[in-house]
Amino acid sequence: MSFEETVRDDALHRWAADALGGGSWAVATIEPGATRVAVQGIDPGDDLEIGSISKGLTALLLTDAVERGEMLLTDRLDTFLPLDGSPAGLVTLDALSRHRSGLPSLPAQAHMGRRTASWLLLATNPYGDTLAELLEQTRATKVGRPRPVYSNLGFQLLGHAVAAAAGRPYRDLLAERLLG
Repeated sequence: MSFEETVRDDALHRWAADALGGGSWAVATIEPGATRVAVQGIDPGDDLEIGSISKGLTALLLTDAVERGEMLLTDRLDTFLPLDGSPAGLVTLDALSRHRSGLPSLPAQAHMGRRTASWLLLATNPYGDTLAELLEQTRATKVGRPRPVYSNLGFQLLGHAVAAAAGRPYRDLLAERLLG
């Protein structure tokens, strides 16, 4: 569904404006047969940070992939991504999905301080690495004990693994399997 096919919802806008105040934002409700949006300070082509919402979407795509027989929760990450020989490749999809992989929140090589400054000053994407760059950083990342640690890195890798298993780009999977 395109931005133009959504329904602008004045009541949703009033609620969001009261809750969020000024600045730029976008809010949507998605239900069978109706997507309603309220926006302030953005245009249809603008990129938006959706934060950890993508983790829930990735978990839904993982569940769908398991139900389709494309993946098993016991599969290792190196089944889908070229991480052979890397400790990260031995992590299971189940461990990734439950933030129990032993992977840190971000790879040490991510230089998030510089990325955050660039994001604030230049509006660049702090997670804009190519898959090849992400895999290179992952190969050099130490995997700790499998205990609960919130891991953006783990879910980035899980999203790429789900896409690889389906043989489709992640954004296409979202559109076809969840949002379409």
